[in-house]
Amino acid sequence: MGLFAQHLAAAGLVALAAACTPSQQVTVTGSNAAALTPSAVESVAVVPSENADGASKDYSAQLESRLRAAGYRLAPRTEATLFATLDHDVGEPRTEIVEFEVPEYRTEERIERVNGQFVTFYEDVLYGYRIETYEETAYPAHVEVSIYRAGSGAAPPEIVYRGRARTEGRCGDMDHLIGPLLGALFEDLDLSRSGDTVHEHRVKVEDC
Repeated sequence: MGLFAQHLAAAGLVALAAACTPSQQVTVTGSNAAALTPSAVESVAVVPSENADGASKDYSAQLESRLRAAGYRLAPRTEATLFATLDHDVGEPRTEIVEFEVPEYRTEERIERVNGQFVTFYEDVLYGYRIETYEETAYPAHVEVSIYRAGSGAAPPEIVYRGRARTEGRCGDMDHLIGPLLGALFEDLDLSRSGDTVHEHRVKVEDC
């Protein structure tokens, strides 16, 4: 394999590593303070979190959709018995150097006798590997859903459930992360039992 072909192969490996969108590991932690099941008695209103902005309101609509699909009845804030908030964040990126091996070949020549004639053959023989590197940037991100019951009088709100889905990967755009992260969180959402849970998932983040 010639020098140009070797560089082409190395460039192809780097391009492949940069272009493909691998699945990302997501860790989901949940804490249920009290067992709660969907019922006609309980109703949920999604309210903006303290750091809500325009994007948060759009994401809250996704939270409403997930709650509805899980069997919970949505209601206006004035009528709801439970309230849900959605917090989200993409942290500062972390850059690391990734190493990978590139095969190196040398061309060897051999002469053989074929039908009474001496013929020269050339063969590319693997003789080792060299180390190439590229930079990969990873963004920590999370979404957190809290469901609570409003306190009466001076009593503080009662937290019924708090769940967080966190990940770290090449995508730093919450517009693309919110769906997969909420999906992972709601895959394990079981408010019918109390206690703490931890689950691991792999999700794909498209077009990021």
